[in-house]
Amino acid sequence: MRVNMISLSPKRARVRTILWLVFSIALLSSMAGVPFTTSVVYAFDPNSISTDVNGDGVVNILDMNVLAIAFGSYPRHLKWNPRADVNDDDLVDIFDLMRVAQDYGARAYTAVERLWSADSYWYMKIKDNPKLHPDNDKMIDWLMDYHSDRPYINWAGWTNAVYDCYEDTPVYHILDTDNGKYYDVPFPDPYPIEIPPDTDASVTIIDWYRGNVWDLWHVEATGGTYRVGDHMTLDLGGDGLWPAGGSWGSGGSGTATVAFLIRPEEIEAGVINHALGCCMKTAPGGKYTTMTGNFVSPPAAHTDRGNLAGNAIPEGARIQLDPAIDLDSLGLGSTGKIIAKAMQDYGIVAAEAGGNWAIYAEHDLSANWNPPSMSGTLLNPIADLVTDSYNPWRVIDFDLYPTVDDLSEYE
Repeated sequence: MRVNMISLSPKRARVRTILWLVFSIALLSSMAGVPFTTSVVYAFDPNSISTDVNGDGVVNILDMNVLAIAFGSYPRHLKWNPRADVNDDDLVDIFDLMRVAQDYGARAYTAVERLWSADSYWYMKIKDNPKLHPDNDKMIDWLMDYHSDRPYINWAGWTNAVYDCYEDTPVYHILDTDNGKYYDVPFPDPYPIEIPPDTDASVTIIDWYRGNVWDLWHVEATGGTYRVGDHMTLDLGGDGLWPAGGSWGSGGSGTATVAFLIRPEEIEAGVINHALGCCMKTAPGGKYTTMTGNFVSPPAAHTDRGNLAGNAIPEGARIQLDPAIDLDSLGLGSTGKIIAKAMQDYGIVAAEAGGNWAIYAEHDLSANWNPPSMSGTLLNPIADLVTDSYNPWRVIDFDLYPTVDDLSEYE
């Protein structure tokens, strides 16, 4: 029996259509002199990941599938998908397919390349129907009483600038003034780097060549070199956690700030695949402590906040946005939606004390946000959900313990 497209199931017909498209693109690419390859290529330019249509960090048959569905569409068409319009000409056509075919197999170098091991705490999603903390209602009441009903976003101050370093990056012999010791740390040219002008002056250095992440606080350029007020260093590919009671780094609880930063490459790719991090106000009447124990839940290694009187949320706890919320119904912009989705899937780790409830994005000095608009007003539609009878925020259950050995609410 002759098999035609009508006799196939919709799913098999779509697969056949995609295969036909791939073959056609390969033929057209050959005729046009453009090489078609399915080998793995690493895209070092974050903008090149525009061919990752579904935003999962790799250009593959799934992106072809999205293009096949949107093929022939244009703005206001029922099947219009702006991400499928790869070349941004308001039409999803063969030229978009050719672009995707050319990048087939490419992976986002910065948006998808993980800093830590695949099983790191930072990449653990919150399970479906997780257990909430027994004092969840009281903690959320505290959050609402002392903070806004949605977090702000630190992107132009009080957050880290991030710099990548490689084999040829110059290495400086720098002083850590907290412990009086010198360390060899790479800083990219030209000297001096742009340092956030706020009093924290926090910088993250990702050394891809030597495999280290340097979390630096109070960075100063002086006499042709640098010095820092404190630092921590973690291995790329490690678990991304600092041992209990260790040095401070740039954050108040001993967490590597870059582990939870919102990066521009992630917004470009359309997905954040890790927990976010936030600061909150110090609990009123508390005494500062560097002791690990009753005030901390991992991944925090210590705390810069006061006691937990008044049901304050401790550093290390995760705050989740109710995953039952239909984000498409809120009228969020694209950036706000990406961030809100991460809040649902991964949550927000309470990382340190601050003047407001704020989540952290990479500093504009290195991120060059375009447009540079990461204002917390992006999340105003979430704040509008808060009523006397419903609050979209909740605290995942935790124990106050010194090591990360019970992660039953994550996967």
